[in-house]
Amino acid sequence: RRAARRASALRSEFGVPRVDDPRLDLYRRWHADRRAARGWEASPMDPERYALELAFPHPSARELALLDGERLVAVTLVDETPTAMSAVYTYFDPDRRRLSPGTVALLRLVEQARAAGKRWVYLGYRVLGCASSEYKARFRPHELQRGWPDLDQPPRWEPAR
Repeated sequence: RRAARRASALRSEFGVPRVDDPRLDLYRRWHADRRAARGWEASPMDPERYALELAFPHPSARELALLDGERLVAVTLVDETPTAMSAVYTYFDPDRRRLSPGTVALLRLVEQARAAGKRWVYLGYRVLGCASSEYKARFRPHELQRGWPDLDQPPRWEPAR
């Protein structure tokens, strides 16, 4: 609720992924911030690589963009299925982190999914101990895989408590 209130002035756009200078610049600034804070490897991003890795033209590919006026604040890349939306990748303006843009993007994705009649929103795997995926613990309900099954065994999923 706090994140939603802080970011209430942000506008959402939902559509096909785009490749343009504002997205490339935002991605580069976000990745540089992650590199400095977490020791990530350099990841040079040009329009062709962005198109292939993040905005691949596919009938299920979508993008949720958050904007402050005309300024891009966050982008979440999404896969859409008949019953669900899956948040694939999010990046945001490191100077706007106090707005919790990643959390706000997911809340807006839930709104978008409800409006489209989707039953589920997937956040992808949460890797315990990985700082980049720990935010997923705040969203409920969710399940955790217990143990590490052999490749020929099904995984055991249990509700997180």
